[in-house]
Amino acid sequence: MRTARTRPDVALIMNVANGFFLPVLKLRGVPTVLNVDGIEWEREKWTPIGQRVFYTAAKMTAKWADRLISDSEAIRCRWQFEFGRDSTFIPYGGDPEAVPSNTYIEELRLDVGGFALIVARFAPENNVKRMLDAAVTADVPVVVVGSAVGSSLEAEIRARHDPPRVHVVGHISDQRELAALWSACGVYLHGHSVGGTNPALVQAMGLGAPVLALDTPFNREVLNSSEQLFEGDASEIAFRIKTVMTSLETRTRFRSNGRSRVAAIYNWSNVCASYEASLVDVVAQR
Repeated sequence: MRTARTRPDVALIMNVANGFFLPVLKLRGVPTVLNVDGIEWEREKWTPIGQRVFYTAAKMTAKWADRLISDSEAIRCRWQFEFGRDSTFIPYGGDPEAVPSNTYIEELRLDVGGFALIVARFAPENNVKRMLDAAVTADVPVVVVGSAVGSSLEAEIRARHDPPRVHVVGHISDQRELAALWSACGVYLHGHSVGGTNPALVQAMGLGAPVLALDTPFNREVLNSSEQLFEGDASEIAFRIKTVMTSLETRTRFRSNGRSRVAAIYNWSNVCASYEASLVDVVAQR
C-alpha cells in the first residue's frame, strides 16, 4: 500500500470496504478519517457473501479508524446503535455546477414541466421499476436515466414501453444534459432506499427539480418535507405524481424547498470546509 509506505500526515478514506487496510495504517502511524458511505451490507446488488464481507469491513472500520464521517444523521445513528461508534456529520454537496442544455429537452421532444424523471442505477434497492410503473399509471411522459452492468431491467423496459411516453436514455455522461432534465421535469421520482445523503437527490434539489421521494430516514432527513415523501403501491404513487404535475403552486413550493435546503446545508463550500477542519483536527491530535 502506497499510503502505508509514504506515511502522509493523515489519510482520507472513502467507504468501509477499505476497513481491512486500517490496521496496517495504524501500525505505520498514519491517522485515518473514513467516510462510511451507505449501509453497504444491506444492498441487494451484493451476494450474501459480499454482504458479509462488507459487514466485517464495517466492524473493522469501527474498531480501527481514528475518525468516522457520516453523510447523514440517520447513518450516524445507525453506526452508534450497531457498532457503538460516533461520527462527524458531513453531507454531500448539491450545488448546481452545470448549465442546463435546453436543446436536449427539445431533442427529446419534451415539454418543460410536462414529464416525470427517474435517475438511478438499475439496482433493486433503487426501485426503478416501481417508479416507472407509477409514472405509467399516472399517464404522464417519463424519462428514465440509468443503467447497470448485467441488469436485464433496461431491456425489459425498452421491450414494454416505447417513446414518446417512455424515454429510456441509458447513462448520461454530459452533465449539462442531466441538469436540463432535472431543471425541466414536472416531478423527479427518487426511489433510493439504502444509503445516506444521495448525490442524485441533492443535485436534483439544487437544480430545482420538484422531488417526490421514497419515505426512508435518509430521504426524510434531506428533504425535511413530509409532503414530498411517498409510500404505497404504484397506484398510490401515481396519484401523488398527478397531484404535483397538475399544480404549479405545489411544484413551485417543492422547487423552493430543495434549493433552500441545498443552499443552507448541502453545498460544497460547507462540505469542503468541514472535511478540512476534520483532517486538521485529527492531525493536531496525533
